[in-house]
Amino acid sequence: MTDLRYTATFLERDFAALNEFLFQDYAVERAAILRCRTSVTGDEVRFLVRAVHCFDDADLNHATEHDVSIKSTAFMPVLKAADRSREAIIFVHSHPEGTAFFSPQDNRIEPPFFCTAFTRINDAPAHGSLIFSDPSTFVGRVWLLDGSTTPITDLRVIGDRRRFMRSATVPDPLPEFFDRQVRAFGPDVQRVLGHLHVGVVGAGGTGSPTIEQLIRLGVGTLTVIDDQTFERSNVNRVYNAGVGDDGMPKVDIVQRTVTAIGLGTKLRTIQGRITQESVAKALRACDVIFGCTDDNWGRAVLNALALRYLIPVLDLGVKITSEDGAITQVIGRLTTLLPGNACLHCRRRIEPERARQESLHPDELARLRGLGYAQGLDEPAPAVVSFTSFVAATATTEFLHRLTGFMGDDSVPGEILHYFADRRMSTNRGQPRPECACQNPQVWGAGDTRLFLDMTWPEASLDPLDTVIPDPEMRAA
Repeated sequence: MTDLRYTATFLERDFAALNEFLFQDYAVERAAILRCRTSVTGDEVRFLVRAVHCFDDADLNHATEHDVSIKSTAFMPVLKAADRSREAIIFVHSHPEGTAFFSPQDNRIEPPFFCTAFTRINDAPAHGSLIFSDPSTFVGRVWLLDGSTTPITDLRVIGDRRRFMRSATVPDPLPEFFDRQVRAFGPDVQRVLGHLHVGVVGAGGTGSPTIEQLIRLGVGTLTVIDDQTFERSNVNRVYNAGVGDDGMPKVDIVQRTVTAIGLGTKLRTIQGRITQESVAKALRACDVIFGCTDDNWGRAVLNALALRYLIPVLDLGVKITSEDGAITQVIGRLTTLLPGNACLHCRRRIEPERARQESLHPDELARLRGLGYAQGLDEPAPAVVSFTSFVAATATTEFLHRLTGFMGDDSVPGEILHYFADRRMSTNRGQPRPECACQNPQVWGAGDTRLFLDMTWPEASLDPLDTVIPDPEMRAA
């Protein structure tokens, strides 16, 4: 466990509320406890913050500019609530004198406190402690069951804007080939890009230009998922591919691209489908995901990932309608998926019956086709490189805006629509359904559960055609 990296992810509203409380003034230390679910991958444990409990004066034994002490009658109910909800906790307090470090007093009071936490809360892999000296400067550590500690290295704040903060470290030097970008956004943004892990689902028409732009922006790590091989009919829209690549896995073309560009991007490729449990689980390691898949069931999986793991998803789509070889309309779409935003189900961007058919085992799908059902799933849709590239550029530009805010604080739509034939663009926040999971805080940040994403999946298999069996609630959504 000590080789793992430990991080914490907040919803923007929770982080704002925490800091408003901690820094209402700089007179005394203030304290809170975060209740968190966890996401455990091969190299990281993420604390997904689901509730913030702030302790006011009535909850304290005392508070000074160098010390704060919480009454046991105030914090024990929080531990009990965390145990009921199978959550871990993070103890947070401020250092109003402006230094983020663990003081001798912190080192004295935390061991017995976390011993109590492990006694009162079952099944938590770890608990944590954070100190803020101001809203953007922190130091953190995780307490393990054996009494040892390890650092909390990163904080993510997810919402209309996105912040990725690291504990105090020596700034990394920046390669000279990012000079023009640094002139636009500054060195701090470039360093954030260099530490981000971004997932791209689909390496085709919208995926390949998205991947190209993310590499050249300097994103540090990419996970690219695609189960298909390149066909000559793809050459009109797949970047860095030629007719001689017929039969090559699309992820291998991506690998070749990363190597050829040579910016040092770390790449993980998965030749599989997002509808495979093991493939979908790999995306838990990402900070942001771009959904560049055309299938409805894959979009449903990404929709659930965004809610349950607090990972922003930018879902891309292009629809071309034509009659007798003449285009009548082209609609490009970018939808940002976050807890509280209207999701793909609310927006009817997922067709429930088509998603159900796509989730079936290939043998069952073949049987239905034989009976005259499930027609049209394999029919190729029109695709033109200028339209797919335009939507990919819209997505990466929105990604940059959410990091930097260069379009202004009011420019945070949930969806961007381009109507190419009409030469117009529209944005919207969408109308969520009150009963939908995207509006249910109990779903947000649920993290790892006995059934991944609370869906029923088939047995693990290396067969790329294996798909998930839809849960009835998701089928009805």
